[in-house]
Amino acid sequence: MARGLADAIRARVEREKARLVALQPAELRTLYSIVNGGGRCIELLGGGVHCFAREEINELARIVPWYLYRLVKLPVIILYRREGYVPVFRVAGDKWACYLVGLVLEGRLWRCKRVLSEREVRRLIGRFKSVFLVTIELGEVGVHGRGVEADAGAARGY
Repeated sequence: MARGLADAIRARVEREKARLVALQPAELRTLYSIVNGGGRCIELLGGGVHCFAREEINELARIVPWYLYRLVKLPVIILYRREGYVPVFRVAGDKWACYLVGLVLEGRLWRCKRVLSEREVRRLIGRFKSVFLVTIELGEVGVHGRGVEADAGAARGY
């Protein structure tokens, strides 16, 4: 019975992971290509489409210096996870994503913000809902919270 329940939980976790992965961008687009008529929409891994709001792109284009347009890629992915009772937000991607977050939050050009507070994330998505995407960090967490490897050894056959 316990093995059946563990298998059912693992199957549910895998379905949820697949659903979240399908919502991830299949491509990143430079601010330059979006601003210069390359289209405001990108494809998602699951086949859906995500479009950037025109007003947000225009505001971002005013904030970001023109010489960085070809380096800044959108959308910027922010990964969420919990460490105990504490929410942790981390900017995924290259250093230009990190610099963009610092520029938007602090108005400083070369300020790299890799780890964010919940308040900072709220400020980002409150201002740029379509540019900054927050998703759950998909790690390998097992049924008992010890990791897949430990659970696989205990349940034999993950």
